[in-house]
Amino acid sequence: MHRPMCRGQHILIFLYPPSRLGLTSPVGGPLGQVALDASGKNVAEHEPKSVAPIGSSRSRLPAAGGSVSVVQLERAIRSAREE
Repeated sequence: MHRPMCRGQHILIFLYPPSRLGLTSPVGGPLGQVALDASGKNVAEHEPKSVAPIGSSRSRLPAAGGSVSVVQLERAIRSAREE
């Protein structure tokens, strides 16, 4: 199942590598789709806060209600990959 999208909406989608047929899908279904604000540089405030980032990256991201930039998200993901 996927999250509905609207024209003009900014979304960061984490995709699996393409299959041998060239097809792919979001990692974790709707959890692999992150809504961004209108600037496309920050994670939208209305995103669910109940899903904890992988590994110890939780402490590197602002607490619930804080703003997370795409750059901060990228750093947390890269750091989690190295753990």
